[in-house]
Amino acid sequence: RSMSNVLSSIVPMTGVAIPLGALKTKKSCGIGEYPDLVTFGSFCKKAGLSIIQLLPVNDTGTESSPYSALSAFALHPIYISIESLPDYKSVPAAEKKKVKMLHEKHDGRQRYNYRELREDKLAVLQSIFTCCKDAFEEALANGCSDMACWVEENSWVKEYAVFMALKREFLEASWKEWKKEFQKITQEKISQRWNDSALKDTHNFYVWMQYNAFVQFKSAADAVKEKGILLKGDIPIMMNEDSADAWAHPEFFDEKMRAGSPPDGFNPAGQNWGFPVYRWKNLADTDYSWWKNRLKTASAFYQAYRIDHVLGFFRIWETSQRETTAIMGHTEPAAVITAAELEKAGFDKDR
Repeated sequence: RSMSNVLSSIVPMTGVAIPLGALKTKKSCGIGEYPDLVTFGSFCKKAGLSIIQLLPVNDTGTESSPYSALSAFALHPIYISIESLPDYKSVPAAEKKKVKMLHEKHDGRQRYNYRELREDKLAVLQSIFTCCKDAFEEALANGCSDMACWVEENSWVKEYAVFMALKREFLEASWKEWKKEFQKITQEKISQRWNDSALKDTHNFYVWMQYNAFVQFKSAADAVKEKGILLKGDIPIMMNEDSADAWAHPEFFDEKMRAGSPPDGFNPAGQNWGFPVYRWKNLADTDYSWWKNRLKTASAFYQAYRIDHVLGFFRIWETSQRETTAIMGHTEPAAVITAAELEKAGFDKDR
C-alpha cells in the first residue's frame, strides 16, 4: 500500500541529457558557453521538456573527456563567455580585436578542436585578466567584496590555483612527473606558494577565471530554474589521479589501487578505469568533509544529481595499479569465505 502511494505521487517528466559544449549559439565562441544554457532552457520549455541533465562541466585540462576532471570543484574555463565578462567592457580595443579573431577562427567549424580552442581561449582570457588584474586584486583584498567572500567560502580554489600554476610551469605534465619537491606536497607548502608574492598574478588568474565561471553558470542555472526546468548534474564518483584533489589530499586516495568493473561477457578482462580508489576510513575520520563540500558546491547549480557509478559508495572493483586490465581485481569491501566454509556448505573441493 505504501509503495502504491509512492508510485501515485510520482509525476512523469521528460528531459534531455546533453554536453554544455553542444549548446553553441551565434553569441558563443566556438563552443557552447554557460549563458547558452538560458537559451536552451527556453527551447526546452517550449518543447515541453522538464529536465536538463548536463554532462560534467568541471575543468579537465588537456583531456577532452568530461569524466576526467582536474578538480572535483573547479568549473571548466572553456565555457566562459568572454564578452559577458564585466571586465570586457573596459578592455582596450586591441583586446576586443583578439576576441573577434577568436570568433573568426573557431565559429565556422562543425566540430570544435578541443585542445586548440582551449589553448586559444585561455590565451585571450589571460590577456583580458592582465588588463584588469589591479582592479581584481583590489576587490580580492576587500574582505567585504562578493569576490573576497566567494574565495573565503570556496577555499579549494587556492589549492586548485597552486596546482594549475605548477601544471603550467611543467608544461601540462602530470604532477607525478614534476620535480620531486612538488610531487609529495603538504598543506603548509601549498599555503606558502599561495602566499608567494612572486606568484600572485599567476594564481589570481585561475581564481579570476573560476569566480567568473561560477557567476556565469550560477546566473544561467537560476534562469533555467525560473523557467520551471529542473537542472540535473552529472557527478563522476571517481577522480582522475592527475587532479588537484589527489595531489593536495593524498590521504583520501589510494594510489596503489585502481577502480574499475569485474570481468563479464562483454569485457572478459574487466575494465580498468585508471582512477585511484578512495581511502574511506580517512574520509570517515573527517566526517566525509571532502564529499560534503563537493555536493555543496554542486548544489549551487543543480536540483538533482546523477552520480556516475553510485554503487561505488557501497563497493568497488579494485585492481593493483601495476595491472593494465581488471581481471586480477577484487571487490572492496568484500566478505571473505574460506575453502573449509565452502566444503561445509556442500561444495566439492575439487571443483
